[in-house]
Amino acid sequence: MKKEESLAKASKDLMLKEPYYGLTLMSLNKHWDKANVPTAAVGLDGINYNLIINSEFWNKLPQKQRLGILKHELLHICFFHLVSFDHLANAKIRNIAMDIEINQYIDRDCLPENGCFIEDFNNNGFNLEELQGAKYYYDALMEASNKNSQQGSSLKDFADGTSDNISLDDGTIIEEPEHSWEDAKQLSEVTKKLIERQ
Repeated sequence: MKKEESLAKASKDLMLKEPYYGLTLMSLNKHWDKANVPTAAVGLDGINYNLIINSEFWNKLPQKQRLGILKHELLHICFFHLVSFDHLANAKIRNIAMDIEINQYIDRDCLPENGCFIEDFNNNGFNLEELQGAKYYYDALMEASNKNSQQGSSLKDFADGTSDNISLDDGTIIEEPEHSWEDAKQLSEVTKKLIERQ
């Protein structure tokens, strides 16, 4: 099956399973980009959103995970992650916090194993509350990175840029999600409001 056909099928399946996300997906421009996007991402094009997918990554996914990835990217849009969180200074921790937030709304087996899941952090002593916002998770992770615990040390190295991942006590490795929303920093408040209404 061609990549366009497989995306069309996944879009149709998402529309039938979860119409809200299916309708949101229909409004996006969709692009394939193996060179600049390692997995999948959403980005801005003026006041519109784009969905960008790496075809090699997409073709390796089972159908259930294709739906999970689409919902994951759509939740970034629905939770205004691209335009409302650029004030959180540490981009690496911000990316993890946003993924912890939205991955709670997706069945874990519908996402690749290397995602950011609240239970992985909580199984390693973080004690994060469920269904909180990205700012809550950001603050909790930043506080943990300042402590002298094992998790804090690994998190601090990650937050400081000296490590590319977080190594939890149980051996779980949390890699930084691939978000590149730096364009939002240049947007005026008026433009951000237009994007949110869009």
